[in-house]
Amino acid sequence: MRAASARATRRPGAGRKRDRPGAKRLTPEQKAEQAERDHRRLLHRLQEVEAASEDTWSDQGRLVARYDKRFLSNTELSYLYTPGRPEPTVFEVDGVRFGLAICIEANFPALFAEYERLDVDCVLVSVMVDDPARATVAQAYGTLDNYWLGHAVPAQCAAGAPCGIVAPGGRWLHRTDADNRPALALADLDLHSTEADIDIAMRCVRPWRRLARADLYISHRADADPRSHERTAF
Repeated sequence: MRAASARATRRPGAGRKRDRPGAKRLTPEQKAEQAERDHRRLLHRLQEVEAASEDTWSDQGRLVARYDKRFLSNTELSYLYTPGRPEPTVFEVDGVRFGLAICIEANFPALFAEYERLDVDCVLVSVMVDDPARATVAQAYGTLDNYWLGHAVPAQCAAGAPCGIVAPGGRWLHRTDADNRPALALADLDLHSTEADIDIAMRCVRPWRRLARADLYISHRADADPRSHERTAF
């Protein structure tokens, strides 16, 4: 299948915020009445405090998954968002399993290791910052966890860290130009790829690292060796 990492322009200050003092908020019922009166379709968040979410829609227009950001910055937590539930979100498209992460969550390796344990093939990360280091971290997860990783930013954040897709093993398959214009990074996700670096990462490195984290070394330890217990003697 083909994956895309997209960027689009975003109006400054367009982030979702809780109501400012004196602002008038319509209830869901009032919104429904307004939609009926104006013959329009409307979107409403339905809740007082909202999460920072990523919604996944099928090519049939059906909502198939929603991910609520689990780790928030101090600013986000103070007045912008509520943290999501601790469970990860995994969905499948044409046999390929996807996981989701948002912005600051790129700084939490445990989230990405969890997706590896859940047999995810590709993690999609959306970032709202021009931060080359964040893109390097994203590439590192492709290297360490041996899955594809899509790194997406708004166009105005693309000068230092443009969108891209990382292959299992850590190679950038495609990156958009660093010119702050809307663009798409595209790559084919082939679970049976014969490209040497991808094949080795998926069929050799990833299974071996799982064994190494489990009980691979237990039977090989020299537990009776006194030097393993007394670290300051010969």
